[in-house]
Amino acid sequence: QGSISTVGRILGDLKRQAREAKAWSDREDAALASELSQLLTPEQIKNWEEYNANFEERMFEGSFDSQLNSFARGLSPEAHDLALRSTVDHFVAETDAFENSDQPYTLAAQLDLQRRAMNPAREQLRADLTPEEYNLVDNWLRLGETQLDAVQDSANNDQ
Repeated sequence: QGSISTVGRILGDLKRQAREAKAWSDREDAALASELSQLLTPEQIKNWEEYNANFEERMFEGSFDSQLNSFARGLSPEAHDLALRSTVDHFVAETDAFENSDQPYTLAAQLDLQRRAMNPAREQLRADLTPEEYNLVDNWLRLGETQLDAVQDSANNDQ
């Protein structure tokens, strides 16, 4: 019973720390917005806000576009764009859901988030691509899963 209460206390502490980190991030964002309002025109502020709002999506796009170009070379341009859009959309949705939850930011949580994003992207693309193109994308996603497994195994061995 003591170990269960210890685990509960640790999880509660992690959730509290996650909330504190989110509050700190929100305060920093507000401070930056205040500083920018002193330096930029309203049009420049609007451009900054649009840029900042889509930052995460652009990061996923750049990373996945490069990976698809390297590991799924036989895709038609249309299939490439579809695979890129589907994967980015699912990763953004999972990331947003995670960031709006009370779940603590841990390596295991991040690995699970990525696995959860890959599965619906895979299912959507299975229906939307030719079998040959789907196999290329599926192999790319499986490579990603293999990398996630390796990170998890390494983390488990370090404990």
